Amino acid sequence: MKWPGPSAIAAREPATFATTLTPPISSPAAVAAWLQGWGSDTWDTGDFATEPVISRAAAITVPAVSAGRDLIVGTLAPLELQLRKGEVNQPLPSLLQRPDPRMTRYEWLAWVLDDLIFEGQSVCLIRARDFGGFPSALERIDPLTLEHVKDDQWRAGDELVSASDLIRFGGGSDGVRYSGRRVLRTALRLEQAARIDAETPVPPVVLENSGPDLTDAQKTSLLDGWRKARQATGGGVGYLNQSMKATTLGWSSADRQLVEGRRYVAVEVARLLGLDASDLDAAMSGSSVTYQNTVSQVRNRLQRLAGYRAAIEQRFSMPDLTPRGYTVRIDTDPISTDELATRYAAYSTAIAAGFLTVDEVRTREGLDPMKGAKP
Repeated sequence: MKWPGPSAIAAREPATFATTLTPPISSPAAVAAWLQGWGSDTWDTGDFATEPVISRAAAITVPAVSAGRDLIVGTLAPLELQLRKGEVNQPLPSLLQRPDPRMTRYEWLAWVLDDLIFEGQSVCLIRARDFGGFPSALERIDPLTLEHVKDDQWRAGDELVSASDLIRFGGGSDGVRYSGRRVLRTALRLEQAARIDAETPVPPVVLENSGPDLTDAQKTSLLDGWRKARQATGGGVGYLNQSMKATTLGWSSADRQLVEGRRYVAVEVARLLGLDASDLDAAMSGSSVTYQNTVSQVRNRLQRLAGYRAAIEQRFSMPDLTPRGYTVRIDTDPISTDELATRYAAYSTAIAAGFLTVDEVRTREGLDPMKGAKP
């Protein structure tokens, strides 16, 4: 489906991966067989354009993805929105106080950010307008329920709407479930491999009998007893007589480097989300990234998340949402205190040197001028 005009919503197939992620599997052996088949041409074609995308439902089950998503939302969604004319703060209209009156601004903004992360865009439906014709209430729409019908008609769930009533926040890139489909699929494979290890306490074992052959009933009894003993408390210790030998097959999780593999995937997920690996506690050995303090780390994170901020600020600042001459900003000062203190120290130097006035400083800080009054 295509958005009328220059703003495009790419045609995206319904997520097929979530339905395949959890087939009716009842044993580790069945999981292993499923994973082996998963590497076939059906799932790994080598063609990035046609390889099935990862659904959000599947992607969010990857711990690094869930942690990264929550970190981005937890950083930006609690912050206040500001309406400015020039550099002076203005009273907030209802749209910026609570874009959707049915929920808090935090919750609404959290789901818009969620769409930007996973879909690369977020679409909202205008539910109310003020006396000036500007939107006063927006309802976020699940991007997967939006369907182009014809001309300027769209279907949002069960509702038929006009393109003029839709507002799109564009992230400027594909969402991570599209661009990161291979990394996320690898992460899910590693999670499944770890699950197999958890359900199978030791690598597969073959019992070799050098004595008289056993009947089928004796073999079954021996194998059942050995298997149950391995899964019981203290099952790491077993007993064999001199005619029996236990041969271990396969590799342990350490041999297969599952821990290192999952750490590597976490680093790749951090890159997909625009975060530093240390934000997800995934820094590889030898990393030299350090921060002087928490504020420095937050400032670094805000720089990395500038794209998410711009997607929201610039879309709100467009003339169909905000009158011309006004702009919308996300107020990051509350979480960058050192930056504020440093800025004020620079202002003090500038005023003392005579190349800035108090009113000019107040204007830069979004405050009304004092018009000659002493601060």
